[in-house]
Amino acid sequence: MDSSTETINQRDLLDLLDFDDLHTDVLDTEKIKEVEEELSSVNRAQTMKIVEAQRFRDWFSSPRAAKLLIHGNFHGIMQEASALSLFCTTLTKAFRQQNPRVVCLVWFCGFHLGNEAEPLSGESDFLAYPYQGRPYDPSLGEDEDEYVPPYARQGVIGEMIRSFIAQLDEQCDFGSANLCPPGVDPHAIQQNTDLTQLMMLFRSMVRKLPLNITVFIIIDGIAHYEGPNYEDSMRDALDCIIGPVAYNVAAGLRVKLLVTSPRRQSMYARYFELGNTLFMDYLPRSFERYSEGKVIRSLARMGNRNFMPSTAQSWN
Repeated sequence: MDSSTETINQRDLLDLLDFDDLHTDVLDTEKIKEVEEELSSVNRAQTMKIVEAQRFRDWFSSPRAAKLLIHGNFHGIMQEASALSLFCTTLTKAFRQQNPRVVCLVWFCGFHLGNEAEPLSGESDFLAYPYQGRPYDPSLGEDEDEYVPPYARQGVIGEMIRSFIAQLDEQCDFGSANLCPPGVDPHAIQQNTDLTQLMMLFRSMVRKLPLNITVFIIIDGIAHYEGPNYEDSMRDALDCIIGPVAYNVAAGLRVKLLVTSPRRQSMYARYFELGNTLFMDYLPRSFERYSEGKVIRSLARMGNRNFMPSTAQSWN
């Protein structure tokens, strides 16, 4: 059958996705909560100041589509998770426990590097993954077991889009609508063989959402994808995600993209104007203990009733 005549409804889509697609966000969130106390208490406290920053408040409260890049100021070798990852789990929890008009999609880059080898441990706020961004070179004394080939890293971006598709499928009711745009082959979706087709399906699903829906998309730890073997695929993915942000401004669909990096980075900064960038270096110091409940209450006090529950005072 010609792929242009194929149809995929919401029930069919579940058959094309696997267990990892359907549960990646939940499993990653659980991992972050497990290591919360191992993350720097200073960094955790500092992230609480993000919700007080005007640029974050503008992004959160905007009645239109918006995007924001947060540059962390953490030192050391990068970990799978940072204090910003913990902050993103809090945002995800807050956004998902609202009303039916809010959808939240999340991806934690540090847990998905195309590398099944165990990371190297360290005493800093990071865990190292060696040999990122270049071919395996035995002359440098590298461990071949820890080398990740370029194709594996590029495939990770497809996994991210598949996860977003699965999260949309889980959180939204598309009824019996055909989710498959012309030119998309369901078999390619199932086999994760074509990033372009995955992105086409994702954008089609976003555009089928009612205009009173707000979609939060959170990508944590994008600095993990700075290597050249990630770059082209990740830029394509950002174009795919930011495209609906720009495309639907006039239409009224609110897509809010939040990208974080545990350290300053520039590879993907061009997607964010200066007014859409927040540097943690410039935030006031905080010496409080990180409190999920306090962050959520701060969001509620911004007064955006479309996003936050009316029972905000019930949060611990």
